[in-house]
Amino acid sequence: MRNLVCGLLALAVLLVWEGQSRAGFIVYTWKAEFEAAAAGLTVQDFSAAQVSAGSAAFITGPLTSSTNNVVFSPGNIAPGLTISSSGSSQTGGNLLYVPGVGTVGNDAKGVYTNGSDATLSLTFAPQVDAVGLTLLSFTNNQGPITFNLSLLGSTSSTPQVFSTGPLPTSGMGTFFGFIGTGGEQVQRVSFQPSSGANVGVTSVQFGTPVPEPTSLVLMVTIAGPLGLVGWLRRRRAV
Repeated sequence: MRNLVCGLLALAVLLVWEGQSRAGFIVYTWKAEFEAAAAGLTVQDFSAAQVSAGSAAFITGPLTSSTNNVVFSPGNIAPGLTISSSGSSQTGGNLLYVPGVGTVGNDAKGVYTNGSDATLSLTFAPQVDAVGLTLLSFTNNQGPITFNLSLLGSTSSTPQVFSTGPLPTSGMGTFFGFIGTGGEQVQRVSFQPSSGANVGVTSVQFGTPVPEPTSLVLMVTIAGPLGLVGWLRRRRAV
C-alpha cells in the first residue's frame, strides 16, 4: 500500500511539474468546459451600453474603465481591459461600432470594428492567466466569415495565430478561451478578417482562475490516500 501511494504521489508531482513547466496555452471552444477550468474570472459584457434595440452607435476608441461618452460611462468597462480598433479606412475617427440587440442579428450588445478592413484588439494590463471571448461577425449579407485570431503571450514577442473558423452573424456567437500554462499569460488578443467583414465581441472573461486549474486537483486527489494511510497508522498504534 505504501509503495502504491508513493508511486501515485510521484506521478502526480511529475504531471504537475511537467504541465506547469511548459509555457503555452490550453485552447477551449466550449464555454462550459472553460468556465469549469477557470472559475472566478472578471466577466465583461456590454449590457450597460446606452444603445436601443435595433439601433447602433459609432464611437471613438479605445474603450477603458475611464471611458465617458454617449454610450459608455466610467466603470462600464472593467479595469485592466482595453478594447481598440486599428487599420480602418473609415474616416472621422469612429473606429468602433456598438449595435443594440437585434440590429445586426445579434442576441446581445457588443463592440465591433467599424470597417471591414479593421483589426479589433483586446489588451490586458496587467497580463492575465485566462481569457474567454464570445464572438460574432457582421458581413453585409456575405454569410459567416473566418477571421485570424492573434494571441500575444507574455513569454514571446511573436503572437500565436489561430483560425476562428466561420464566425456566426447572428445568435449568441462563438466561444474561444485560453488558459496559460508554465507561467504564460495573455497580453493581447486581436482579430483580423481574412475577407472583408466586421468582427465583434459580446462578452469577455479574464483574470486568474480560482481555484487554480488541474494541478491543485491532482494534488488534492493524491493527498487523500496519503491522509488515509496516516490515519490507519495512527489507528494501528492505538
